[in-house]
Amino acid sequence: MKIGFMFVGVVLGAGLSVNAAANVMNRSISTEAVANYELQAEPVQAVKEIKLATVIARYEQTPGALLTIANPFEHAQVEYLAMDGQSVAAGDTVARISGPAVEHFFHRLEVVTEQFAVATQQYTNKKKLYQANALSADEWQQFLSGYIELSDAMHELNIQTALFSQTAEDVATLQVPSAGKWLAATEAMAVGQLLPQTRLAFAAEVPASVASDVQALEIQGQRIEVIRYGESSRNGLVKVWASASDNKWLLGETYAAQPIIAAEQAYRVPVAAVTSLYDKSIVFVADAARIQPVEVEIQSLADGHYYVTTQQALTSQLVTASVPALQALLIEQESDE
Repeated sequence: MKIGFMFVGVVLGAGLSVNAAANVMNRSISTEAVANYELQAEPVQAVKEIKLATVIARYEQTPGALLTIANPFEHAQVEYLAMDGQSVAAGDTVARISGPAVEHFFHRLEVVTEQFAVATQQYTNKKKLYQANALSADEWQQFLSGYIELSDAMHELNIQTALFSQTAEDVATLQVPSAGKWLAATEAMAVGQLLPQTRLAFAAEVPASVASDVQALEIQGQRIEVIRYGESSRNGLVKVWASASDNKWLLGETYAAQPIIAAEQAYRVPVAAVTSLYDKSIVFVADAARIQPVEVEIQSLADGHYYVTTQQALTSQLVTASVPALQALLIEQESDE
């Protein structure tokens, strides 16, 4: 049933002492006294985290080295299949290399592989002879020097063949080893560079007072966990980095982000439920018999709701309508005494 009420205008704080204001906060209102008010209430919504005011986050690379992929094919033609800065997944083909050098490289791979297999067997045999004093130390050392050199060559070739696949006699393709951003070559003897996904993060500046409590950034509805905190502040702000698991973001672009912090005795309340009383933000909680003002501290505004914290836990229903009328009634009661 819709029943109107007369709003009594009151100048907040006029003629009332600090003690009087405290007295108001200690008062409560009988539900019978406001039976004709258009009161509405809803369950208190407790939260474990609070979304702070929106900040700007830039998608950038964190400190560290890029993966530079050397070109093992001299004087070969390189055809790029990925654009500079393009997002790539592990195993994506990003370049095609063609020319006689490709055929030479894989022929050398075949020969060295056979040489290494023979040398490995010789290593086993000669080691037994040396241990039985049937092979001199000089002969053993001479063999080891050659074996180590061949082993190093085999290792380098294995690194290259993990990246390059021969698709024709004189054609090879390059597959990236991990997800990230493909970057054009900046060195003469390189095919390109890979900025690994693990090196990409959103960087945002947040107030120094809450920086260590920021657990994540919410960007375009996605929660992205913070992985690193700045160790110094500038103009009261500290930089934090959050790493996304996907690779859809544009390197160097900026995005609106909401820092998320952990909080105790925190609540998400409709804007209409919050009012002020003598320079204090308050809400009203109600049970079957009484309506009580409770002081809150507003932390942020997001999605049409305030995120607030309190000194005491809110366990009753939260009044969401006729809040200004309840505020005026409390002050009127105090003024009449």
